Amino acid sequence: MSALNGKNVLFSRPQNASAAFETAFRSAGANVAFFEPYRIEFADPKEQHISEIISEIDTFDWLLLSSQNGVDALV
Repeated sequence: MSALNGKNVLFSRPQNASAAFETAFRSAGANVAFFEPYRIEFADPKEQHISEIISEIDTFDWLLLSSQNGVDALV
């Protein structure tokens, strides 16, 4: 019997982004629920302030992208 059997697990990310985790936890006997505390919205790169920032990227010392979504939006 798994240590997760009958335990409740709450994922704070979209369900469609957590399929592998959901499968693994359910297979181990956990009850899985989802809660999305945020929503991802992409800015239009044609908006003036966004295009100005993008045009200055070569002057940055660091660029921190905190998620795969940020990487996908930038490239």
